Amino acid sequence: MKKTEKIKLLTTAGLCLALVATTFTGCGKKSASAAAVEKSLFKIKVGKTASATFLSPLIQLAWEKGYLDDYGLDLDIQKIDRIAAFDSVELGKLDTVYFELIPELSKGAQGGKIKVLAGTQSGGMAVAANHEVAEEVRDINNWKGKIIATKLISTSEMIVKDTLRNEYGLIAGKDYTLKLLEGDESILAAIHQGGKKGGADIGFIGATAVETAINQGEDYLFPETHLRKDYVCCRQTFNQKNVDSNRDKFVGYLKGQIRAYKDYVTDRDGSIDALVRSTGQSVDYVTSFIYDRESSQDTRYNPDPNYNGVAGVYDVLLESKYVETDRPLCEFYDISIYADALRQVIQEFPDDNFYKDMWTYFKENNGKFPEFDQKFSL
Repeated sequence: MKKTEKIKLLTTAGLCLALVATTFTGCGKKSASAAAVEKSLFKIKVGKTASATFLSPLIQLAWEKGYLDDYGLDLDIQKIDRIAAFDSVELGKLDTVYFELIPELSKGAQGGKIKVLAGTQSGGMAVAANHEVAEEVRDINNWKGKIIATKLISTSEMIVKDTLRNEYGLIAGKDYTLKLLEGDESILAAIHQGGKKGGADIGFIGATAVETAINQGEDYLFPETHLRKDYVCCRQTFNQKNVDSNRDKFVGYLKGQIRAYKDYVTDRDGSIDALVRSTGQSVDYVTSFIYDRESSQDTRYNPDPNYNGVAGVYDVLLESKYVETDRPLCEFYDISIYADALRQVIQEFPDDNFYKDMWTYFKENNGKFPEFDQKFSL
């Protein structure tokens, strides 16, 4: 059943760190028969901020194309206060939200009654440099001795520390200086000043700040995915009790997104058309913010949990003493729901190699989960 009720859709080229944010809107009216059928569906309560909804394009596609209907599901979009989002999930007022990674990890680390089950998007950040050192630092191997500015307690901060240490042998505070600032405006000011004058040589900024950086004379280097290919960003967080008591429903929710992911990757025109119908926006508008890798700083959408990438961020979060806990990530980061969903989709479409390739990706990016080989096989 195709959805005719239209909702706002916020897509981003980096929602997680206040990057490109756009709102799709539309309206429509359900038929009486459609409304009657939907009353029998299991409602997934998805939170949205008061100012804008934040549905992933994959969730939107799964809903618009009827994949959620196939698994007896419908979405109940509820307005929330951003500050209270995770409390609302923990209390069961919402089934799920997705936000930037650090608040989700912090809530889980401190014993929150939540589960992180799946990915939403990756990428969305850019690296810029002061013009005087730009050519030198295009090679990450030359970052030793440099001053790097990034947002305090952000995914970028954790990924910079983790990647430079593990892949380049550079330790923050020893081999380079990490300057932690409040946001893009402060980071842009620092790289404009330059490291030699007390500012920064390199800065990690949101996609919407790239044009400003260039206009003020800095050099754009590359998207942050150049530093970490699968730069993990927003994840999907769920109420623990609701997941435990309605496991099959949430498996179905991810099955719908897995099928939508295939459309997103293999059927660009069809996915654009579906989102245009769903949102009321133009083809050019939807295309720009879903598929334009340049303007979005390589933002991509994928429901895979990517436990490996998140584990690196979590380790640095704890090492930095932003959160003090002995709770292991695997206690609240549950990849089994996604694994069951993908297994079932593969069984449903046994001749479709795309989903088998998704399982290969799952193994490559979640293998650090404890006892992965024993627990997760087709």
